[in-house]
Amino acid sequence: MKNKRVTSIALETLSKEKGLLIGLILSAVAVVITGLIPPMLLRQFIDNNLSKGTTVGLSMLTLLYVLVLFGIGLADFLKGVVLTTLGQKITYRMRSATMAKRLLMDHLYFTKTMEGDTVSRIINDTEAVDVLFTGGIVSMIIDLFKIIGIVLSIFIISSKLGLVTLGLVPVIMIITSQFQRGMLKAQRRSRALIGMISQRIAETLRNMLVIKANGHERSMMDRFKNTLKQHYFANESINGYDSLFPVVIQITKAGSIAILILSITSNTAWIGITIGSLAAVIELLSNLFDPIENVGSELQSIQQAIAAINRIDEYLAQKEEAPRNQNLDVKEILSIRPAVLEFKDVSFSYEDNQAVLKDIDLTIQGGQKVTFIGRTGVGKSTLLKLVLGLLPADHGSITLNGIDVSTIAHSAQRQLYGSVDQNFPLIKGTLKQQITLNDPAISDEMVISALSKVGLSKLCTQVSQGLDALIPQELSLSEGQKQLVAIARAIATDPPILILDEISSGLDSVSDARIKDTIAKVSQDKIVLSVTHRLSSISDDVTVVILQEGIVKNSGLAKDL
Repeated sequence: MKNKRVTSIALETLSKEKGLLIGLILSAVAVVITGLIPPMLLRQFIDNNLSKGTTVGLSMLTLLYVLVLFGIGLADFLKGVVLTTLGQKITYRMRSATMAKRLLMDHLYFTKTMEGDTVSRIINDTEAVDVLFTGGIVSMIIDLFKIIGIVLSIFIISSKLGLVTLGLVPVIMIITSQFQRGMLKAQRRSRALIGMISQRIAETLRNMLVIKANGHERSMMDRFKNTLKQHYFANESINGYDSLFPVVIQITKAGSIAILILSITSNTAWIGITIGSLAAVIELLSNLFDPIENVGSELQSIQQAIAAINRIDEYLAQKEEAPRNQNLDVKEILSIRPAVLEFKDVSFSYEDNQAVLKDIDLTIQGGQKVTFIGRTGVGKSTLLKLVLGLLPADHGSITLNGIDVSTIAHSAQRQLYGSVDQNFPLIKGTLKQQITLNDPAISDEMVISALSKVGLSKLCTQVSQGLDALIPQELSLSEGQKQLVAIARAIATDPPILILDEISSGLDSVSDARIKDTIAKVSQDKIVLSVTHRLSSISDDVTVVILQEGIVKNSGLAKDL
């Protein structure tokens, strides 16, 4: 995934879709060529039939004209189909790449980046890039070839008229370029604000109960409106450019045709030109403005896409976590029981020169229960993330049976760790899926056994659907039951280590006691690492590690401290 860019993703797609690429080239050539034929047929009709008052060959000319119009429509249709198909394939690959990047991203990215901004890059920005291929750069190239073809056709009819037309093209291009500068700035601003709007909405939905409980609705709404207003004004700038450009082009078009006709009628040097040639030139000149006007609209799509490409490239260039050992034999690690977890001179910081943990040295063996306590912000939860390998230690190492935990592949971690957080993250799906997380290695028997160990075997028979009951639609869980299901999820693979991060902080004393008894039953020979603020719930046989300002201040059995 490293050094992956939008352009490389697009080129990879095109290289694998050679048939569609050839079809695009052929249809584009057909669109350009067929568009030049009708003015030439008009010239023949006027000079050979209308001016001479004869109908000789008129039927064939009419049939040819109709066939050409049909060919123009067919070529344009085929171009649209191929462009849409290619665009969708590129978008598919791009969204797959951005999602794959998210799964490989260094954990620190998520502590510094707004959730809405990431969602906007994966969804909205990739949509803008799709427009680049379906209605942007390819269409603009076709329109540029149309412009070249029209100018050459006028040169064929009259070199003098061709020179006049050639002089008009730069003027129109200069007018177009003036709109380009402001467009890009406005598009970039709009893209960034879309991400901010997504973040505002996500924050509001996630914290709705807190907002209402504290009467925070007005200030949250004011903040959202302020962001929405900024996005409104950014879009107003875009709409201003978009609305003004066609008007300017139409005025320029009318003025150019008027100047051409006046120059011919007022100058005897043009007397040699036929009426049919003049009509063909006027038709071609009128057709010249259509692709030029389209280029202006396509430029807007391209500017929008460029802003989106820059944001996606910036996202894809983010630092990834260190490579994991995919060939590691997990069975070899599991074969050593009791397991040994060792911290050797471990230090970690989120920001430079702001250490969260300093020189942690601990050795923990299977069957040992260790609880980390200390004031908020001393690094308790960070320490658990280091054990899980979610964060890399700045210095030192954490090993499980001699293997550095930061090198263990994520696909193997579930066999080694069972992690329970204070909040149970519901997965859209069934009771079984809440526990297996769609891991095919976890059988129904393992699920039922895990539920039985935590005292929730009745959930399997509470509704007719059993393990296939949808949560929360068909089977609702209390907060205590959710936490027990989370424990069942953690122990389903019988891992040697359980990691518990303040799992009883939101529970009443009765539920807390039940959770405590459950943990005691399922962790007899396991290493149990926990964080808690309920000192009264710590058993005498639990090892307590007191953290203060990132260091181990004291440690020992709870009964001795």
